[in-house]
Amino acid sequence: MDNIFAQATQRKLRFTLNGSAEAIAKPGNLSTEDLWDLSLEDLDRIAMVLDTRIRTTPTKSFVKEATESNRELIDLNLKLQILVEIINTKKALKEANAERVKQQQQKELIRSVLADKQAKALSDLSVEELEARLKQ
Repeated sequence: MDNIFAQATQRKLRFTLNGSAEAIAKPGNLSTEDLWDLSLEDLDRIAMVLDTRIRTTPTKSFVKEATESNRELIDLNLKLQILVEIINTKKALKEANAERVKQQQQKELIRSVLADKQAKALSDLSVEELEARLKQ
């Protein structure tokens, strides 16, 4: 199964936040869906905690049967993959939104300059030309 979100729901993964993750806005057990509501900073803090736990968990054996620590390491890696995917998606959305705002501001500036130029062009017309335009 390649889809990490499908794996998370199938395994009913929960992100337990306590101890070193006290600063997170929503302490407790979070589902994968709850992660989308967190800020990038909170997601980063959770990812750093998970990364530390992964590095300190004993490595799995490739010979012995799956042990509890092997399953824990698999779950921790899956959680970290999910967090990284959500972080990357949220960053991309944030950048796209910033670009959209920048483009809207540019269009407003162009409209403003265009209105100024149109007003200047009208002010350069003679009284007769202005009266003729009003009659049209």
